[in-house]
Amino acid sequence: METNSITVRIRGPYATALTKILIDEGYEIVQASEPIQKRFSVAFNPKPADVTVKSDEERPNTLLLIGSHTKTSLLSSTIKKKTGLIYSEESLVDQYSTIALTIIEKGSNGCIGTFSNLKVQVETEECIAGKVLPAVVITPVFRQQETVKAKKGLALYTPLYTLFSWRQTSISEHIRDRRIIDELLGLSQQILNEGLGIKWSSNSAYVSLSELKEMLANDIDKLRKIMKQNVFEPDKVISEGRRIVKLYSNTYSDLVMDCARSAVTPTAPAHHTLKTLSKDLDFIIDFAEKTMEIYPESSRLIRSAFRKFINEKLVGAKKIFIRHRKLNGNEFLIGPFQISKAKEDIIMLQRYIKSPGYYDGINVKKEPGDIGLTITSYQSNIVMHIYFSINGELKGVYVNVNTPVIFGWDSIIYDDLEIDVVYSPIMGVKVQEEELLRQVLMEGGISDDMQNMILSYAYEIKKRVENNIQLLPEPISFYEKIALQKAQPELLTQYLKQE
Repeated sequence: METNSITVRIRGPYATALTKILIDEGYEIVQASEPIQKRFSVAFNPKPADVTVKSDEERPNTLLLIGSHTKTSLLSSTIKKKTGLIYSEESLVDQYSTIALTIIEKGSNGCIGTFSNLKVQVETEECIAGKVLPAVVITPVFRQQETVKAKKGLALYTPLYTLFSWRQTSISEHIRDRRIIDELLGLSQQILNEGLGIKWSSNSAYVSLSELKEMLANDIDKLRKIMKQNVFEPDKVISEGRRIVKLYSNTYSDLVMDCARSAVTPTAPAHHTLKTLSKDLDFIIDFAEKTMEIYPESSRLIRSAFRKFINEKLVGAKKIFIRHRKLNGNEFLIGPFQISKAKEDIIMLQRYIKSPGYYDGINVKKEPGDIGLTITSYQSNIVMHIYFSINGELKGVYVNVNTPVIFGWDSIIYDDLEIDVVYSPIMGVKVQEEELLRQVLMEGGISDDMQNMILSYAYEIKKRVENNIQLLPEPISFYEKIALQKAQPELLTQYLKQE
C-alpha cells in the first residue's frame, strides 16, 4: 500500500513534528488546524481522514492512532521507524468489529464469553453455555489479561460512521456546525426507522449530504446481508472494526521529534518532554519559542538561557523527584531527594534510607540510616545510585541505563531501558536483566538493531565501572568517568545519525 493513499489527521502537542515527519514520508495530511496550516504555509485538504493521531488526554506523551486496521498499522510502523525507539501496543481485537464469541457462563455483570483466548463480557440475554453468537466490540483491550466489553449484535465500521443492528444514534462532539448536525440528525432518524443505529464520526462533516446518502444506502445493504447469517464460526471476525494503536513516546523519541519540529519552527530544548509533562511549563516554553521566532539570530543564546533557567529552577527546588518511567507507559515517582552537589549539568541528589529491606540488583541489606546518592546529568543515558552505610561503608553501585535524562522544574525524567550495571564489593561488576530487556523491547516491537545497541552500551558501562572503581570515594568524578560527560548523549544519537 502506498503511503500517499493514506490520509492522516493529527492533533495534540506532537502535531507539528508528526506533520513534518509524515509529509516527508509521503502521507497526505488532512483537516490540519489553523496554526499548523500557518506554520507549514499550506492549505491542507479538508477531506476525511483514514487515520487520526492524537494524544491520550490522561497521558499526553502517549499517542493514539485510530482508523482502519491496515492503514493504522502501516502508519504505526512508519512512526516507529522514524523515531527509532518507541514502544507500541495494538488493540488485540478492534473496536466496533463484529466477532463470533462463545458463551461460557453467566457473570455478575452480564454474560462471560471467550474470543481467541480473550475474556469477553457481553451484553445479552442469551446466556447459554456453549452458544456461539455475534457481538460488537465496544471496549477493546491491549493486554491479554484484560476483559473485552461487547454487545450482542452486528456492526459495519467505516471511517465516516459505524452502523449497528440495534437502535441507537450519536454524533461526534467534534462536529459543531449546526447545519451539519441537523442534516445528520435527519439521516439518523431514517436509520432508526429501519430498526438500525448509527454513530457518526467527525469525518462525516467533510462529506456532502448527497454522498452520505449514497454511501449509507450501500452500507445498509451490506449490514442487512451480514444480519441474515444464522451460523457463525467461533473465534472468527465477522466484520472488521477500527484499529487503535498506542505509541508510548519517551525522552529519546521526544528529542527526535524536537529535531523534526525545529526544521519547521523555533523549538525550545526538550520541547515535547516538557510540554507533555506539565501545563505549568507551557508559558516559559511558548515565551522562549516566540522570542526565537522574533530574533532568529539569537536562537542559540535563547536556547542556552532556557536550559540554564530550567537547571537553576531544579537546583533551587527544596524537594526533587525522579520520574522513573517505563517504555510501556508506567511511571514510578521516586523521592523526595535533596540536592547535595551540582556541577554544570551534573547533579547529585541525596536521601537517607528510612525502611529496611534489600537494594535491588546488588542484593545487599538496606538499613535505616543508610545514605543514597543519585548522580546524573542533562541528556545522560545513565542514572547512577551509590549506597553507603551510616558509617560511610560502601554497600554498592546501581547504574540504570535509560533514555536521555531531561530536567523539569522539580523532577528528573527518563525512561528505563530495562538493563542495569551493578557493583558490590562482594560480587563485583555485573550486567543485569538482559532477558528482561529483550522481552520488553520485543513485546513493543523494537528493532533487533536497537536492542543490540542498548546491550552493547550496557557492557561498555560495565567496562568503565571496572576500570574506575578507585574513584568511588569521589562520586562525581566517578560518575564523569562512567558517563563520559563531555560526549553525552552517546547511546542513541548514533542511531539517529544512521537514519
